[in-house]
Amino acid sequence: MKDVPRIMYYDEKYNVSDAEKQVLRQTERHIEEQQRLTGAADQRAVAFAAVQIVVIGILFSNNTSSIIEESKVVVVLLLILSVATAIYSARPTRIYGSGSDAKALKDYRQTPNHHYLCSTLIERNERNIQHNDGVLKRSALMFRISLIASLISVAVAINDWLDVIK
Repeated sequence: MKDVPRIMYYDEKYNVSDAEKQVLRQTERHIEEQQRLTGAADQRAVAFAAVQIVVIGILFSNNTSSIIEESKVVVVLLLILSVATAIYSARPTRIYGSGSDAKALKDYRQTPNHHYLCSTLIERNERNIQHNDGVLKRSALMFRISLIASLISVAVAINDWLDVIK
């Protein structure tokens, strides 16, 4: 039989309790990463909306624009839609963390319930991860809609500008 490289490391001192603690740590790390991603996505959406608001202001203030008025209205409406969806994607939403206060865990500080503490926290973290994933996916969808509306507005403006210079 061919020698197979050893992929897993076996430690007989590692017990179920150690494994549960490691799983708990991993779920906590996952939730922390979700919280970090949520903050970064909100900052990106707000910055994108701010840039588009400036562009809308420039379009309204520039009377010598080469864009035909009908196209200008379409571009501005698409940019307004883009701003609205970007801001909506950054709206305040409930993101669950992994921490807990001692009062919520008081039943697990006594025998025999203390054996269930890690598994209870893991289950709660899993529910929180699922909820947070849903929030992140909905926000990402709204931001994609914002990007698409913005790109369409740019395409309309370029198409109109090309018609003007012909």
